Amino acid sequence: MAYKHNHYSAMRQALTANGDRNFCTVIALAFALDISPAVAQKRLARYGRRKGRGTSIFALLAAIKDGGKTTKMLERHPCTKAKTMISLMKAIPKRGTFLVYQTTHVAIVRDGKVMDWSEGRRKRIISIYRIEDK
Repeated sequence: MAYKHNHYSAMRQALTANGDRNFCTVIALAFALDISPAVAQKRLARYGRRKGRGTSIFALLAAIKDGGKTTKMLERHPCTKAKTMISLMKAIPKRGTFLVYQTTHVAIVRDGKVMDWSEGRRKRIISIYRIEDK
């Protein structure tokens, strides 16, 4: 069943009300798997995330795989030439779900729209993964 609150602000509000912080990986997992932030929080806890702490990209990728999706790192795609979120939005496909790993942050781009606060920012991109169903 799809999570009905499909907006970043609703997820952020739910997590801050719960006393959490540093939850960009929780929100990214929730958008990637279309689950609630509480379920995403519990799923990442299985991979070592503690409340109020960040998570490694490896734990996030494992949790996405555990949720029934596959991830593939983009290497020779035109959007991999983008260095920041500003330039990425000009090059990323308008269809599909992508995990964008940045310095000290991770974001989801779904159907050409950034699903958090980093849109239009100059956060340096480290790697981009395409998320697909198995």
